[in-house]
Amino acid sequence: MHIKINLVGSFVTVQISEEDTVADVIKRILVKREIPEQYYVVCSLIEKQFGDYGELLQHSAKIAPYVSCYLKFQIIRLFQSDEMYLVNDQFLQLAQQQIHRLIRYNLWLCSYQIACQLATCQCYINFGSYKQQKHGFLTNVMSALVSKQHLTANQNAQQDILTQWKLLGKSINPLALYLQISSNLHQFGTQILECTLISSNIEYMGVKCLLSISPFRTVVISSECTLLYCDLNEVQIVIDANDQRFKLIGTQEFEFQSANIKKFIQVIQFLKDSSRDYKFIQKEPSIQTQFIECSDVSNTGSVVVYDDQSSDY
Repeated sequence: MHIKINLVGSFVTVQISEEDTVADVIKRILVKREIPEQYYVVCSLIEKQFGDYGELLQHSAKIAPYVSCYLKFQIIRLFQSDEMYLVNDQFLQLAQQQIHRLIRYNLWLCSYQIACQLATCQCYINFGSYKQQKHGFLTNVMSALVSKQHLTANQNAQQDILTQWKLLGKSINPLALYLQISSNLHQFGTQILECTLISSNIEYMGVKCLLSISPFRTVVISSECTLLYCDLNEVQIVIDANDQRFKLIGTQEFEFQSANIKKFIQVIQFLKDSSRDYKFIQKEPSIQTQFIECSDVSNTGSVVVYDDQSSDY
């Protein structure tokens, strides 16, 4: 029996048995890519479900029931910046390709400055050092380096990338540098919800947004090219399971409406449950957030996460 997995835009086929678990499949994928199998703890499989959402499969789950499902491989944790240069190169490459797709298609937001830095690393990864290349071709590949939004807003993007590319030394590891830069985005490994920000004590109201909660306890609220941050350890979470609304109350107050309030509760539970699985590369985050639930919620089930629509590109 075989199962097909989407691996960063392409598909890989893995042989399985009735007794194999999700963890077994992840390990086989890693071994095929010459990545040590112990890295499996920072990876997962996502089952694409309704709309743009997918379910993050538990490592202990049997894989056989999912043989006919659309499954996607995803790295869900990033190494600390000072550890990046010690990580297996094949794993770095896989993580970098995954992040590049998310940023290029604007599912992760970043500033123009960071977008140029990452595009410069991508040039080095694809084409080598600056002096080894003639650079006229860059005009034809800009859309593969930078999101459409940044290209539209910045007419000098190509020249800015060329200038930074020229400054990169020949001895750098561009994969590690790319991930080191992107680790500052607070969006890697996040559980993401589609919401509407319906009220706040600042200007942004009544807008569609993505609400991301990172393993580092940071909440990232992204809408168009706007990013807002707050620390989960410094806010109260007010949830009403009989409504579709929840609040984050801290130095700023935000009220959101989501398609299903249980998704948000599942995301919070995921952070609490998963923190112990990543001790070998991450410090375990403290769970000190004050939870206020207006109604009793039980049997929340598996985590539901935002899928990056990789089937569309």
